[in-house]
Amino acid sequence: MAFFFLSNPLALQPNFGISFERAGLVIVAAMLITRSSLRLPRVPWAILLLLLTMAASSLWSISPSQSWGVFEFYLKIAVLGFACAACAPPRTIAFGMAAGGAIVVAASIYAYVKDNPLVLVPPGADGYLAGVGTNRNILSYTLVLSFAAAIAAVPRQWWARAVWAVMLASISVGLFLSQSGTGFVATGILLVGAGALSALRRWRGAVTRRGRRYVSLAAALAVVAGVAGWPALGALLGRDSSTLSGRTDLWGTVWRASAGDRWLGQGWGTVWPHPWAPAAPNHMLDVIYTELGDLFAHGHNSLFDVLPELGLLGVLLVVVAHLTVLYRGWSRTQTRADSAALDDHWAAARLSILGVLGLALCGVTEPMVTIPLGWFVLSMLSVSDSVSPARHNGSHVAGAQVTDDRAATA
Repeated sequence: MAFFFLSNPLALQPNFGISFERAGLVIVAAMLITRSSLRLPRVPWAILLLLLTMAASSLWSISPSQSWGVFEFYLKIAVLGFACAACAPPRTIAFGMAAGGAIVVAASIYAYVKDNPLVLVPPGADGYLAGVGTNRNILSYTLVLSFAAAIAAVPRQWWARAVWAVMLASISVGLFLSQSGTGFVATGILLVGAGALSALRRWRGAVTRRGRRYVSLAAALAVVAGVAGWPALGALLGRDSSTLSGRTDLWGTVWRASAGDRWLGQGWGTVWPHPWAPAAPNHMLDVIYTELGDLFAHGHNSLFDVLPELGLLGVLLVVVAHLTVLYRGWSRTQTRADSAALDDHWAAARLSILGVLGLALCGVTEPMVTIPLGWFVLSMLSVSDSVSPARHNGSHVAGAQVTDDRAATA
């Protein structure tokens, strides 16, 4: 439910403030229910550095009060993400994100049946459904994150697998109805990534040096094929692959407009008129609008959305935050224990790797780090990756894991 509310379902809620409050109430209720098993997670240093930079930017901001207020807003969302990770193990988080995406699809179709005009795609535009977020690109990136979580951890119980299959089918239908090129490409890459992780687990400890070379060669060939086939893929999807539907022009303008404040930016939350935290009229946005002759509410990219507000320092911290989750997820795949705990470790690894991959892929064309749902998921993955599944599953599992680790070491 927190995932659903933080997806900003404007077709059902008049503003994000109401959805945010309901997400908070849901998480507080979850903490009360699971209070006996709550574990205080380690605050991820990469997210902490980003938050500190947001707060510190009020010292050089063109609007200090605005920067501080927007920092408090993102701090609250990060705390919600930390709390979710403290309430539940990675498997439950993955299942919850999948369920959240399925609810988004169900709510979008329900609103469509009820003739809600906000879920309709404008005449002449691509796509069949705009979704409760009132935009098909919003529907797409929301479902990409949900899809990444769904394929990260398949439930063990037969009944849960049946529910999971229905949720995955619903998410897939929603992605098709959105007709987003980024969504289609991201989904394909996520499926390839999930398959590679499954193969890696099967081959763990049994792959020869020659086999590793073959795997490395296959990965390199896949990258080359992707780059060479990019124009053809754009033509297949009916998209402008050379400029990513005009986004590269926007990025070039943002880069030039931020020349005077390129290292530290103008202050967090002071440039883009995000609906959940709109900035006041400002000179940099005027320059961007004047050069492009069009209005943009954001930078259409995770890095270029951060650049004018936190500068290259903020861009670097965003990259580090993604790489930190990726590294910790990869480190989990190095576990060689042969036990029930091993399955949990691999589920946590897949959730971290596929989740941050989904954020990064959607972040190419959308500002996933500054979108409330994207920031929430990044914060949650940063913490869930540092909370051992054994801590949630009980001392007997933890003890088994210790024994298996010692056996593997021996």
